[in-house]
Amino acid sequence: MSRLSPAGVPAPGLPVRPPLWRAALASFLPSTARDRADVWLARLPLAGVLLLQLLIAVRLDNTAFQDEALYIHTGHSIIDAWGGGEALYGHPEDYFSGAPTLYPLLAAVLDSVGGLTLVRLFSVLCMLSATVAVYWATNLMLGDDDRFRWTVRPGIFAALVFSLSASVLFLTNFATFDAPAFTALAWAIALGVGSVRRPHPLLWAGAAGLLCALAVLLKYSSAIDVPFVLATILVTGWRVARARALGSAVVGGLVCLAALAGSVLTWARPLLTGLGFTTTQRSSMIPQPPAHLVSQVLSWDGAPLLLILAGALVCLRRRPVLVTLLVMGTLAAPAAQIRMGEATSLHKHVVLGLVIGAPLAGAALARLWRTGGGGALAAAAIAWATFLFGASQANTMYGNWPDTTALRNELAYSIDAMPWIRMVGDTPEPVQYALQDRTQNWQWTSTYEGSFFYKDKSGVDAYRAALDDNYFQLAYLDGSQAVSAELMDEMASFGFKETSVVRTPYTDHAWHIWQRFEKLD
Repeated sequence: MSRLSPAGVPAPGLPVRPPLWRAALASFLPSTARDRADVWLARLPLAGVLLLQLLIAVRLDNTAFQDEALYIHTGHSIIDAWGGGEALYGHPEDYFSGAPTLYPLLAAVLDSVGGLTLVRLFSVLCMLSATVAVYWATNLMLGDDDRFRWTVRPGIFAALVFSLSASVLFLTNFATFDAPAFTALAWAIALGVGSVRRPHPLLWAGAAGLLCALAVLLKYSSAIDVPFVLATILVTGWRVARARALGSAVVGGLVCLAALAGSVLTWARPLLTGLGFTTTQRSSMIPQPPAHLVSQVLSWDGAPLLLILAGALVCLRRRPVLVTLLVMGTLAAPAAQIRMGEATSLHKHVVLGLVIGAPLAGAALARLWRTGGGGALAAAAIAWATFLFGASQANTMYGNWPDTTALRNELAYSIDAMPWIRMVGDTPEPVQYALQDRTQNWQWTSTYEGSFFYKDKSGVDAYRAALDDNYFQLAYLDGSQAVSAELMDEMASFGFKETSVVRTPYTDHAWHIWQRFEKLD
């Protein structure tokens, strides 16, 4: 029999005793203060998990990644265009995988106040909040079931596994719309599952539906897990109060659909092109074998995924429907991308799955802990190994793109000497963002395939014609794009001279910088 009534409060005659360690610490206090102290002591383990997540994440350091720079700079460009400044360059709604007028605008405002550090801090707060949501949702789903006889409720273990996963640690200090989108989804689960046990359940269910809609608008691929969120609300609440559970799931789904439909019919109509290009009709530009992508996922987050599988085995006999939903929700997003053969952003979609599946990992460790003795030591050892593995992998992932500090300084010197110079280069977003106070959008051109057209030419021929006509006065190329790899051996023929080679710290990555001097006959 559950210790909670349908309303979510302790059932009469079933007092909940605190764990021994909390009772021991509270025993030193006056009897009148023990209950209040126990409430705060109960929060210490979660506070410790959040502190650990925070300390590991903020130690990750690198210059802005391409996506971070693109979203923040686009936000600034939108604000400038709205204020009567330079017209917006291009149509970000056609190629963004989330609404350009949501996260990028917020990121630009934060950047104006505190730079990239503050924008990343917002992601830190989001992902810490997501950990709290996972903790709460896990205890609501599994922690109050006496049939499992937990000695430590599984929420704390779920929060630990989730927060110390490499991909979660990476996103915790990463300034893109992934962190707020996944946080919205995590809280949609927590509020939706909790709605059945609280007064005014339909109000809480409506809030969960709005959060689902917000997650989808922030990052379109979040939509793949919304059905699992709504189904989890229904299945979890069915055991407590069937009518409430059905009402919460239906209301949450209707509110989500209404919010999305209302957006599409009004302000979000231009986003449909980007939705198709980046999500529903997306195809891999450089397909990779599924086996290789699976190995990548396991190398990043193999430990938490194995714990989720172990938790599924622990809970399958008593909660088969819930376990099936959580496992499917864990695998849906990464499996869809693996099937497509696309490696880009795969680790982010693993996080989308962990938001759903972390409760099962918590159940696995809580069951192991319950055995006492060697089992408790094994649970502690697994948690410690997860911490070491996740922290190490997150640090590796955060160093996967080159530090652009030296390149930024080199380009700044040329820009100061020639303020209206036109530049072409590989992956320009980080340096364009870093130099946004000195340049205009029209001064920057990338070498992405299909992104540049000149005199009715496209591809590398367009760049050759533009270089030949002195359309560009400076080029910074590293050979990472097919166009630049082909142009690097031809630059002298267009009147360009290599003036410097900029290398990144601790790597062999190098940009070759050419400037226009005279054309050879």
